[in-house]
Amino acid sequence: MNIKHIIKKIIYKTYLFETIYQRKELIKSFPRQKLENNETNNIVGWVPYVKGKTNISVYNFLSTNYSIRDNIKFNIYLINKLEIINKLSLDLKPEEVKDIDLNKFFNDQNGQIIIGQLVSKRIKNNHAGNDGHFRFWGRYIFQEDLPSSIVHSMPLSSDDLFLRKLNHSRNYNYNENKNYLTKNIFTSGTQLIEGLDNSQRVYYGFNLITNKNNDPLAVWHLAPINNKKKNDKKEILQGAYCPDINGLDPYIILDPLETGIENNNARFYIVRNNSIEEKKEIKIEKFFKSKISDIFGKKIKPNYFIYIECISLGLSHSHIHYAIDEKICDQVHMHESNWQITNNKLSPTLMVKKRNCRKFFYFNFKNRDQQNLIIIHNEKIQNKEKKFIKVRLFSKYNFEKLNIIEINSENPIIVKNLRNLFDLEKIDFGVVQIESFDYNFHATGLSYNKNQKLIFTDHFTGG
Repeated sequence: MNIKHIIKKIIYKTYLFETIYQRKELIKSFPRQKLENNETNNIVGWVPYVKGKTNISVYNFLSTNYSIRDNIKFNIYLINKLEIINKLSLDLKPEEVKDIDLNKFFNDQNGQIIIGQLVSKRIKNNHAGNDGHFRFWGRYIFQEDLPSSIVHSMPLSSDDLFLRKLNHSRNYNYNENKNYLTKNIFTSGTQLIEGLDNSQRVYYGFNLITNKNNDPLAVWHLAPINNKKKNDKKEILQGAYCPDINGLDPYIILDPLETGIENNNARFYIVRNNSIEEKKEIKIEKFFKSKISDIFGKKIKPNYFIYIECISLGLSHSHIHYAIDEKICDQVHMHESNWQITNNKLSPTLMVKKRNCRKFFYFNFKNRDQQNLIIIHNEKIQNKEKKFIKVRLFSKYNFEKLNIIEINSENPIIVKNLRNLFDLEKIDFGVVQIESFDYNFHATGLSYNKNQKLIFTDHFTGG
């Protein structure tokens, strides 16, 4: 423990915080040191908590990806106003996936965040950085068996004792629709309900949109501003998939705090069967949020790919925020695409292999009306005419299914419906892990229910 951290701990525990730090718009964060077993090898993550509507989905990737074959202790902490209100402990078996309805354990208690902790002597110190970072999912429920939004956990290091208000990117709301609120939920255990926009300084955390009944409809984490140098400027092309849902009309988000470019000439493309069906160029000044129908001046029939081409300082992300018949749904950042516009089509840039691919995403199959998609962003790889991706489905302990898909370089995005890859009839939930020795492919998981007009989505993640 360094001197700086020791000083922070002293200030945190004494009146010095109230007399010195609060003048600088700092607030206290939950101290990781309060967790049990914090001095032993452990990894930690946190997600927002909505009372009665929060599930935790966890996958023991340490057994599959890091050869830890023993059971691992999993602690779930309910945090309210910087205090541990309740704790649930259980064991995770090798490769096991658990979906935990927190209402069954914390139903009579209030809280703001959930902290998940894996403990094992075999976990390496500082796994994934931030004194040990653990990826799991907070999954939010609209009604029984109707998931409406999902988000991966964020790290909590031992040094994160204070938070300062800053201009974070991805900080936006739907103020034009009075049926929605944005809730910003912080690592401190404090929950603020505000009408936020990208011009306000906020504490780092998650934004969560609800309706008037407090049903969560979308959740995502904020990001630091782009402070790269001007010589990092480059043109990027990013895409996302818009599935075949009547009334689907997503928003596209481009934030200059994330790109580092305040005035941007952005080009938008509707791509179907790898042909550009519509294109539009828009001069963007400052923050941009617009429905696809407003971008192109008309409704676009669903089942297409949307692309945006713009300038960025280094890699940054544009975002797609799904909406069906004006109903706000979940959102995810778009993925970089190493393709270029040629003769009204997308043609691939030849890429040299960059690492392998092993990343995963949680799916829920209880509602049989729900469609579950893997969206893989394809690349053309030098000396590889065809690429192979292993798709593994893990569920309860000792359950695994495997399918291997083969892809060429004809289409920039590959969409796979899990029902076409696996028999899901008797499976309630699971984690899908994609693996490839050919390239580190970007991927998104997306589930939708046409009848209920719900979409939940997030990108695949490593662990």
